Amino acid sequence: MPDSGGRRGGCCEDMRDRKDGKNRKSRKSRTKKHFAGIRLGRLVWYDLSYGYRSTRLKWLGAALVQAYFAVMAVQGCSMPGASGEVLGMQAAGEQVPGVQAPGVLGYLGFLLQGMPEYFLSETGKFELPVPWLMLQGYLLFLTVSYPAGDLARSGGQAIVRAGRRRDWLFGKAVWVGCTVAGYYLLLTATVAVCALATGGLAPESGNAGGLRIEGEAGCPATEGLTDKSMAAGSASTESLAGESMAIESTSTESLADESMAAESTSTESLAGENMAAGSASIKSPGRSQGFLTDRYGIDLAELGGWEIFLRWWGQPVLVSLALCLAQLVASLALGPALSLFLTLGYLTASVFWASPWLLGNFSMLLRQDFLSGIPEICFRNCLFLCAAWSIGALSLGAVWIGRKDLF
Repeated sequence: MPDSGGRRGGCCEDMRDRKDGKNRKSRKSRTKKHFAGIRLGRLVWYDLSYGYRSTRLKWLGAALVQAYFAVMAVQGCSMPGASGEVLGMQAAGEQVPGVQAPGVLGYLGFLLQGMPEYFLSETGKFELPVPWLMLQGYLLFLTVSYPAGDLARSGGQAIVRAGRRRDWLFGKAVWVGCTVAGYYLLLTATVAVCALATGGLAPESGNAGGLRIEGEAGCPATEGLTDKSMAAGSASTESLAGESMAIESTSTESLADESMAAESTSTESLAGENMAAGSASIKSPGRSQGFLTDRYGIDLAELGGWEIFLRWWGQPVLVSLALCLAQLVASLALGPALSLFLTLGYLTASVFWASPWLLGNFSMLLRQDFLSGIPEICFRNCLFLCAAWSIGALSLGAVWIGRKDLF
């Protein structure tokens, strides 16, 4: 009879060997994932550091372009015809009559306002939204060259060192996202410096900075007119009373009637002038509700802080990120120049058609639903379409880079 103890011992050894084999495989897989994560982290860090070094001159150009348009926003939001004088008074910290401090939201809204929906007509005047288009276009120019240049420069060695081709594409996508975020942070910082120099970060509301009609002594015009009406009324009363007393012997009653009529006439006319001047001062710009309300009809009291962030920053950043990621994939397949031309053409088409399928509409403040009344151009659709663009572009890029012959 065979030894049953030996058979049982052999089975136990086989089980231990299988367990050891599984443990070794699991350790190898964990080690491989660990090294893959380290490799991916190094690859992302390489793209961030080398990508910014290779585009540092473009970043200098971005700072200059943003500074130029920030100054344009300050001039555009100031009183027409006196921009130099207004800027000098604001820089000196003086209160400028008729000019309210727009703050960061006002200046950023001026740059990203775009234009309302365009309708073709014989008498209609078309003006291209230059600040919006230039700021968006320069961001596309900033992100177009590095990914394709890195692939052409390394001759495929960078993808081989990355281990997996998708990791190489992921590193470039992270660099694009960080570039878009840094670009808008730089724009916000530039606008904030201009806002601090011209009145403060927050937009003015209420009557502060509004136009008031002043009298000669610095008092409001309504008070001056009241004093003049009282003085004129008393003067006319005294003069007429004196005349009636001087020629009392001829016709006292008739002169008294004339004096009463003259006094009532002068009092009513001056009171009418007083009321007219008072209503004029009420309708003056000094009674405006704030810069954003006067210019765009936006009441900040009706918008929460989170909604303000989404309108002024969230939607433009999402649109720029989706377009830059699509341009990244197009630049790998078609080259930087052609991909930049196609993306700019698609962005410019948003100026002529207010359609949600043209993503540029979501980044224009005047095209968003709360100002234009177009319900399709809302944040929910913006988030969905930008996510679809980004995921679709990266998926196509992964397929293309997987099939590309590197050597």
